[in-house]
Amino acid sequence: MVKFSNQMPTVIIACILCVFTPAQCVGKTITIGNGSGELNYPAAQTSLGLNPRDTVLINSGTYSGLTMSMLSGAPGAPITIRAGSKVVFTTSHSHSNEVRDLAFVTFDGLRYLDYNGNSMKIGGASHDLIFKNMSMLRGGTFWIYDRARLFDGSKASSFYNFKWENCTFDAAGIISEDWSPISNLVSVDLDFEVSHCSFRNYDCSKGPQTIIDIGKAFNLRVHDCSFSDLGMSVSPVGHDVCIIYRGYAKVYNNQFTREWGDDVRCFPLKLNMRGYNGSDAINQFYNNIAYEKRKYAMFEQNMSITQAELDQSKGYFSRTTSEVYFNTMYRSRKVDYCAPLVDIYAPGITVRYNLIIAPECDAPWNPGYLLLPDSPVDLRSNYVYHVGTDLGSHPSVLVNNNQIFQNINDAALSDDSKFIPSKSSPVIGMAGIVDYIRDDYYHRPRYRGLAADSGAVQHQ
Repeated sequence: MVKFSNQMPTVIIACILCVFTPAQCVGKTITIGNGSGELNYPAAQTSLGLNPRDTVLINSGTYSGLTMSMLSGAPGAPITIRAGSKVVFTTSHSHSNEVRDLAFVTFDGLRYLDYNGNSMKIGGASHDLIFKNMSMLRGGTFWIYDRARLFDGSKASSFYNFKWENCTFDAAGIISEDWSPISNLVSVDLDFEVSHCSFRNYDCSKGPQTIIDIGKAFNLRVHDCSFSDLGMSVSPVGHDVCIIYRGYAKVYNNQFTREWGDDVRCFPLKLNMRGYNGSDAINQFYNNIAYEKRKYAMFEQNMSITQAELDQSKGYFSRTTSEVYFNTMYRSRKVDYCAPLVDIYAPGITVRYNLIIAPECDAPWNPGYLLLPDSPVDLRSNYVYHVGTDLGSHPSVLVNNNQIFQNINDAALSDDSKFIPSKSSPVIGMAGIVDYIRDDYYHRPRYRGLAADSGAVQHQ
């Protein structure tokens, strides 16, 4: 005879409660805000009585800022801070909104308008944060930085698992940078992701701007985003960049439009820590489209980080490589500074299966700038690359199997907006297989048999 205990395990009880009393799983909702002023909760967990799965709903109104610190949900059970469509944050006075010690928290629907300051300056032991459905219009940059957080080789000493999705940035960005040598080991960022966001309208008349700027980024992912209208013809100093980082990143399926700056500028490094120094700890730039490329490259590989800096970094950092595949660049410019597909200042880069149409369209067509399939990299510029340092024919710089056409008709694409190859396009079947790239810019299958098409878009 089988005997049953009259004490049911806690886990089973919890599951039964979730089935029969859903409210137990959803969590409670509390409201904050009286329609104006600053929302300031430096010890939010305690002062608001919050637990995992709870939601904080901001009442309608116009507020000057939000400070929400010392708050933790749990894996699979975040705490959500939500704002409706009638909530706006705006201020003409400088505002930093310093928050810290946030974990498993989701910010949903917050809107910053004409904001003089950061939407949030994030510090402390912060990780596993999601920012979604937010808009930062004319201000409201995120700044992830804490001078006291020194990397010691552990994940706990970094910022990690931050994600922005479906957000709109207008003259605002995501910054985690102190513009100091990497050897200071301040604010190392792991597994950041920016997905399905738009970035637009950056006036650089008073100085150069960067949109996504991560000083020490390892396994950064930026995908399915749009960037437009960065910079100007002649910046006062330096130059503008959409995405800049020291580390390694996967940047794919993005569109860059009318940029007076690099789309990506990377200083390739890997982190000598388990999970961040394997064979995939490389830069991967693929399935991106640049439309009206006005200045500088789609992808710049730089290495102004000195060996002395690496030697002073306790062995945490070492150099890595980059791969640039299946991108489309349409209508670049020559005036002010050439706008090639890639700008190479350091070895360790492979550039293949890219499509370039109407390069340097403000200058006469130059057949001498066309590359044969296996042309060696030399010290000159051409329609594919500009070599900014004396690399000669360095064996780790591989540039081949890229296609160049004088105009959209020669490439036989459907139009100059979707860039879909027609049935007669000479780009069809001209590229090989790259194991980690399975689809095209529109997330359609990339390969037919053992071949693919050049550029970001695959013929179907």
